[in-house]
Amino acid sequence: MYYLVMEYSNKTFLVPPLSILVHVYLVVTSIVKKLGWSKPRDGQWLDKKHQEYLQIFEKTMMSDFLRRKREADQNSLDTRVQNLEKRVDLQIKLIEDEVLGDNHQREFPEFPAGTIITIVIGR
Repeated sequence: MYYLVMEYSNKTFLVPPLSILVHVYLVVTSIVKKLGWSKPRDGQWLDKKHQEYLQIFEKTMMSDFLRRKREADQNSLDTRVQNLEKRVDLQIKLIEDEVLGDNHQREFPEFPAGTIITIVIGR
Protein backbone atom coordinates (compact mmCIF):
# COMPACT_ATOMS: atom_id res chain seq x y z
CA MET A 1 0.00 0.00 0.00
CA TYR A 2 2.86 2.39 0.85
CA TYR A 3 4.45 1.90 -2.57
CA LEU A 4 1.14 2.53 -4.29
CA VAL A 5 0.77 5.84 -2.46
CA MET A 6 4.37 6.81 -3.21
CA GLU A 7 3.90 5.97 -6.89
CA TYR A 8 0.81 8.18 -7.01
CA SER A 9 2.64 10.95 -5.15
CA ASN A 10 5.59 10.90 -7.56
CA LYS A 11 3.42 10.85 -10.67
CA THR A 12 3.52 13.99 -12.84
CA PHE A 13 0.42 15.97 -13.67
CA LEU A 14 1.10 15.86 -17.42
CA VAL A 15 0.37 12.96 -19.76
CA PRO A 16 3.32 10.71 -20.69
CA PRO A 17 4.54 12.40 -23.85
CA LEU A 18 4.70 15.76 -22.03
CA SER A 19 5.87 14.40 -18.68
CA ILE A 20 9.46 14.69 -19.91
CA LEU A 21 9.10 18.48 -19.51
CA VAL A 22 8.32 18.08 -15.80
CA HIS A 23 11.34 15.79 -15.36
CA VAL A 24 13.61 18.27 -17.15
CA TYR A 25 12.33 21.05 -14.88
CA LEU A 26 13.01 18.94 -11.77
CA VAL A 27 16.55 18.13 -12.96
CA VAL A 28 17.33 21.78 -13.74
CA THR A 29 16.01 23.01 -10.38
CA SER A 30 17.97 20.38 -8.48
CA ILE A 31 21.19 21.36 -10.34
CA VAL A 32 20.56 25.04 -9.58
CA LYS A 33 20.08 24.23 -5.89
CA LYS A 34 23.20 22.03 -5.75
CA LEU A 35 25.40 24.66 -7.39
CA GLY A 36 24.02 27.45 -5.21
CA TRP A 37 22.77 29.62 -8.05
CA SER A 38 19.40 30.17 -6.45
CA LYS A 39 18.65 33.45 -4.70
CA PRO A 40 19.43 33.34 -1.01
CA ARG A 41 16.39 33.84 1.15
CA ASP A 42 16.37 36.59 3.69
CA GLY A 43 14.58 34.41 6.22
CA GLN A 44 11.17 35.83 5.36
CA TRP A 45 9.51 32.87 3.72
CA LEU A 46 5.95 33.51 4.91
CA ASP A 47 3.71 36.07 3.31
CA LYS A 48 1.71 38.58 5.36
CA LYS A 49 -1.45 36.48 5.49
CA HIS A 50 0.38 33.44 6.81
CA GLN A 51 2.26 35.54 9.36
CA GLU A 52 -1.03 36.91 10.67
CA TYR A 53 -2.44 33.39 10.95
CA LEU A 54 0.71 32.28 12.74
CA GLN A 55 0.48 35.19 15.20
CA ILE A 56 -3.18 34.43 15.91
CA PHE A 57 -2.32 30.76 16.42
CA GLU A 58 0.51 31.63 18.81
CA LYS A 59 -1.71 33.98 20.82
CA THR A 60 -4.44 31.34 21.03
CA MET A 61 -2.02 28.65 22.15
CA MET A 62 -0.46 30.97 24.73
CA SER A 63 -3.84 31.92 26.18
CA ASP A 64 -4.85 28.23 26.34
CA PHE A 65 -1.57 27.39 28.07
CA LEU A 66 -1.99 30.18 30.61
CA ARG A 67 -5.62 29.17 31.25
CA ARG A 68 -4.62 25.55 31.88
CA LYS A 69 -1.79 26.68 34.15
CA ARG A 70 -4.14 28.97 36.10
CA GLU A 71 -6.64 26.11 36.50
CA ALA A 72 -3.87 23.80 37.71
CA ASP A 73 -2.75 26.43 40.22
CA GLN A 74 -6.30 26.88 41.48
CA ASN A 75 -6.72 23.15 41.85
CA SER A 76 -3.52 22.72 43.80
CA LEU A 77 -3.91 21.54 47.37
CA ASP A 78 -2.42 24.65 48.99
CA THR A 79 -4.77 26.95 47.14
CA ARG A 80 -7.77 24.81 48.00
CA VAL A 81 -6.80 24.79 51.69
CA GLN A 82 -6.41 28.58 51.70
CA ASN A 83 -9.80 29.04 50.04
CA LEU A 84 -11.39 26.68 52.55
CA GLU A 85 -9.78 28.55 55.44
CA LYS A 86 -11.14 31.87 54.15
CA ARG A 87 -14.65 30.45 53.85
CA VAL A 88 -14.50 28.98 57.37
CA ASP A 89 -13.33 32.32 58.78
CA LEU A 90 -16.17 34.08 57.00
CA GLN A 91 -18.71 31.61 58.38
CA ILE A 92 -17.34 32.06 61.92
CA LYS A 93 -17.64 35.84 61.59
CA LEU A 94 -21.21 35.53 60.31
CA ILE A 95 -22.16 33.27 63.23
CA GLU A 96 -20.53 35.62 65.74
CA ASP A 97 -22.32 38.62 64.23
CA GLU A 98 -25.64 36.74 64.39
CA VAL A 99 -25.19 35.82 68.05
CA LEU A 100 -23.63 39.12 69.11
CA GLY A 101 -26.17 41.18 67.21
CA ASP A 102 -28.94 40.14 69.63
CA ASN A 103 -27.08 40.43 72.95
CA HIS A 104 -24.33 42.94 72.21
CA GLN A 105 -22.15 40.70 74.33
CA ARG A 106 -19.62 38.06 73.49
CA GLU A 107 -20.90 34.58 74.15
CA PHE A 108 -17.95 32.90 72.51
CA PRO A 109 -14.52 32.98 74.09
CA GLU A 110 -11.67 34.40 72.00
CA PHE A 111 -9.71 31.61 70.31
CA PRO A 112 -6.21 31.94 68.86
CA ALA A 113 -5.86 31.77 65.09
CA GLY A 114 -5.76 28.27 63.66
CA THR A 115 -7.92 26.71 66.40
CA ILE A 116 -10.60 24.36 65.15
CA ILE A 117 -14.02 25.13 66.63
CA THR A 118 -16.91 22.69 66.57
CA ILE A 119 -20.34 24.15 67.14
CA VAL A 120 -23.18 21.80 68.01
CA ILE A 121 -26.65 23.19 67.59
CA GLY A 122 -29.32 21.42 69.62
CA ARG A 123 -32.89 20.85 68.60
